[in-house]
Amino acid sequence: MTQPDPAAWFDAEDAAAAAVISARAESDFKGLAESVELLADARDHRGKAARNGKRVVVLDDAEALKAINEPGRYMLRPPLVGRDARDMAITARQRRLPVLFLCREPRTQLGQCPVVALGLGVTVRIQVDEPDDPDAPSCPWFDAAASSLGQRAIDMVDETMPTLRRLDALLAALTAVPDHLGLHEAIVDAAAAADE
Repeated sequence: MTQPDPAAWFDAEDAAAAAVISARAESDFKGLAESVELLADARDHRGKAARNGKRVVVLDDAEALKAINEPGRYMLRPPLVGRDARDMAITARQRRLPVLFLCREPRTQLGQCPVVALGLGVTVRIQVDEPDDPDAPSCPWFDAAASSLGQRAIDMVDETMPTLRRLDALLAALTAVPDHLGLHEAIVDAAAAADE
């Protein structure tokens, strides 16, 4: 059985993302939920290609960002910032390169590692335990930190908000943490509630 061309998942992601925007503009909540499920599927395939078993690459130099040319996990650290991670993720998608980015900030006084993601009008930030080796974080540490960041994006949205405001807040959070499948599921649930 032949494997699909990785670029096909990017095409599917682009189509689903456009459908999400269109469905929300038309208040088509059933269509929105279906499009978010397709978006999650495409992003899951892209994420699996990025989680290729190779070590996490640590970047702390803007010139190094330009040299990214293979799938994988990349952790940015100061002087690079969340905006650099967001911009590089956009560039990687345009180049059809399956990568995952995580941006850390300087260690806190309590020895924690803040990780941050920026989206359209939203910033998601959480503190996690430092990796055993900050210069060579493990793949499990990277994946756990990314998962915690996505869960934080969900938790930031007040469950008592009116349904449509909650849906829109979750959609905004998705622009910051686009690879967290649980966030997609939360949007599907919110869209179902809006359709009632």
